[in-house]
Amino acid sequence: MRKRRFAVCILLVFSLSFGVFAADPAAMTDIRDHWARDAIYYTVVEGLFNGVSDTEFDPNGTMTRAMFVTVLGRLAEIDTEEFSPWYLGDLYRDVSADAWYAPYVCWATRYGVTNGAEGGMFLPNAPITREQMAAMTVRFASIYNTILSGAGSSQAEFSDAEEIAQYAKEPVESLQRTGVLTGSLQEDGTYIFAPKQNATRAECAALISRLTRAMKPYTYRTVVEAEGIDFDKTEIDLYEGDTSGINAAVYPEDATNQTITWFSTDPSVVQASPGGVLHAGSEGVAWVYGLTYNGLSEACQVTVTQRPRPVAYPVANESYEEKCMRIFGEVVSDYKGYYMGKGDDHIVSVEVPVWQYADSSHTEKRSTTLTLQVHKNIADTVVAVFTDIYNSAERFPIYSAGGYRSNEHSEHGLGLAIDLNPTENAEMVYDGSGNLVPTGNWFYTPGENDYSIPADSELVAIFRSYGFGWGGDWRSKKDYMHFSYFGT
Repeated sequence: MRKRRFAVCILLVFSLSFGVFAADPAAMTDIRDHWARDAIYYTVVEGLFNGVSDTEFDPNGTMTRAMFVTVLGRLAEIDTEEFSPWYLGDLYRDVSADAWYAPYVCWATRYGVTNGAEGGMFLPNAPITREQMAAMTVRFASIYNTILSGAGSSQAEFSDAEEIAQYAKEPVESLQRTGVLTGSLQEDGTYIFAPKQNATRAECAALISRLTRAMKPYTYRTVVEAEGIDFDKTEIDLYEGDTSGINAAVYPEDATNQTITWFSTDPSVVQASPGGVLHAGSEGVAWVYGLTYNGLSEACQVTVTQRPRPVAYPVANESYEEKCMRIFGEVVSDYKGYYMGKGDDHIVSVEVPVWQYADSSHTEKRSTTLTLQVHKNIADTVVAVFTDIYNSAERFPIYSAGGYRSNEHSEHGLGLAIDLNPTENAEMVYDGSGNLVPTGNWFYTPGENDYSIPADSELVAIFRSYGFGWGGDWRSKKDYMHFSYFGT
């Protein structure tokens, strides 16, 4: 195999993260008596591995996932410029476009050497396990139209084969059968593979050395290049939280490499997972792309909107009659006195999510809950209101929420009124000069006090959207803490 060729700029960046280039592996003092000395010597001379210094290889150190795909990419002699990582920030949340390993991760994903990890991650700095190494190696060999022939004596079946993950069983068997991967001999004469164990640098070097001798051209298979991708849809409308998918196929049907790489231009709007599975996030528009190994693509526009509110919830601008029917089941004239003397069977307790400041510095917020009593016929609505406030970008801090007050001829007596942060949202009245003044020692100072509720806040808008009125809109006085279903 000929000497590998690399651009100087790539080598310099790579050396900072993957060891310092050593021109003479014979100078590495920590491999002289090592079992993998010859393999390490070969991989360093071929430019597939670097040492960690001019005199050390660190054979027992671990290999990361990013390091291993880089070695495979070097073995394939890829052109890093060809695999411009312009989309990697959207493909993997933990791989930045300027990372030294980014072109190799891009190549490995596009060619199907790896599918990454769960949750839109690649985990570049995680140690690679022996079974992960085996799976990537066999995919690599298949993609480059090669078959593995015997590279050494094969051993009996691994005694811990049942511990190998399903995705890696066939790759491990293939590499074991050809001697590319070997196990560890036990005292009882059996071999174990230790699939979950992290692979060392020496083990990876030994595998790569054996692999280069075992790979033979697959002369009986005709390589058919991919010519494009077909999507079954080019536009999708989703609600927040929905899961959907795109059916896609590489054409022609007999294309040798059918790998499709999926990514989203805005994962906060929609995440794209292997297989074309889409997970809708927040409201917005994003493009989901499918990419063939040789750079051909197809796209689908995904629009995510808020889920329509169930008709069971109140809405803004309901009539008095509609409100009465929702609460009492009939239209009444004295709604405030409807339950006077009738007990409180109409009242239930609800627990709602809120944000509160973690301490007096008001720099960080913590998630918690509050419990309040409300009318049973709007209990679900109250939970929905507070949930929307909790999920809003504003994250308005609420330290107090008061609801039902017994024997009161008001909406509090009905369980239809809620007071928030009373100290900072005091009731105010007009004086003889038309100025608003507080009725006590409490003050309302929005913009100065974080707990005072501004008129243009998301909190007020959310209450209004569910049909609640706000005391800050009253004409004769202002009760900024007060939200009520009938608006009184």
